[in-house]
Amino acid sequence: MGMFASLSDSIATAYPHSFTFVGLDYGWGKRIGNNQTVQSIVGGSFNADVQPAYYNYGLFGFFGYYATFGAGIGYKGIYQVAERHQVTGQIEIPVAS
Repeated sequence: MGMFASLSDSIATAYPHSFTFVGLDYGWGKRIGNNQTVQSIVGGSFNADVQPAYYNYGLFGFFGYYATFGAGIGYKGIYQVAERHQVTGQIEIPVAS
């Protein structure tokens, strides 16, 4: 089940550390212009990350978490090189973090 630790002639089980990563990223955009070779998209995004962690040391354990949330606006450019090939570039500026 885990590693064993000795404390005052008794044996206790130490469980392994546990980490969970949960992320939610959502973006939306609108095309501007009507060029077939170069497409321009402006929009925004929302990002959320939560990372709970369980640290266990022998008989003792600790729970903590790290969370970040943010929103931003951005621009995405798509250049159509050939029928099946394109070059894409994107920039995003954080509004809230």
